[in-house]
Amino acid sequence: MTPNEVPEGWAELLVAARFVDRRNGRPSMRQLAAAARTHASTISGLMYGRRDTQTPVVERVIEAIAREARMNEREVREKVFELMHRALSDGGRFEPHEDANLLSREEQAAVNELIRLLALPKKQGGGGRDRSAANQTPAPSPADQLGTQDDYELIANDPAGDPLQRGPGEPDEEHTT
Repeated sequence: MTPNEVPEGWAELLVAARFVDRRNGRPSMRQLAAAARTHASTISGLMYGRRDTQTPVVERVIEAIAREARMNEREVREKVFELMHRALSDGGRFEPHEDANLLSREEQAAVNELIRLLALPKKQGGGGRDRSAANQTPAPSPADQLGTQDDYELIANDPAGDPLQRGPGEPDEEHTT
């Protein structure tokens, strides 16, 4: 495949949307780029899976194809995300670092769950929101999740919370091991 050749699947979308070179009838990344208000190299990176394209750009690509091809935007979105996934998959499967074998089974399961959660928006078709790191609200730090001083005072002054401060006749919790 030559550098200017449009990958299979993308070519059909570009032809349907009439994003073709007038001189030779070939699908044109440049015309799609102009319609999506981005650069041709961004389109090429998107099509070949060479870069992580920001969600707003992907949305403009979907809108441009749907508008010009007079296709349902949902169908175009599904096809574009399928093609993006294929391009990324063709680059090779994800292999964890060799040190992953040093982790316990529970730690490996936690890493796999993190990967699953990170991939979930991509599997669901991206949506209209920008999920790039620059536009995300930072997660609360562990310190932010701790209780306030008032919370600690309430716990400290709660006789039911301390077995040594319980009055007579109040049973301890039954412990089973």
